[in-house]
Amino acid sequence: MNAKLTLVLSLAAGLAGGAASRYLTPEPVHAQAPPQKEITAQNFVIVDDKGEIVATFTASAPQGPQPPTVVLLDRNGHEFWRAGLGVRRVPMNR
Repeated sequence: MNAKLTLVLSLAAGLAGGAASRYLTPEPVHAQAPPQKEITAQNFVIVDDKGEIVATFTASAPQGPQPPTVVLLDRNGHEFWRAGLGVRRVPMNR
């Protein structure tokens, strides 16, 4: 009889706990925010594992009728890559 009573009490406790948890728990929290569709910045700075600047992505100022272009600068601020409308392709020496 003791085993039957233990079984009945454990089932009743489980049902009562499940019903109570429905009303006593707070709202669920989302671990991450939804992904952004757009990121806006004037510059993107790339750093190494020591926190030192490796390169910077930025936009150049418009020059006359030419629209702005995307520029990649090295750690000293010297341009080593550019892309955009009106940019001439320069052959690389290999």
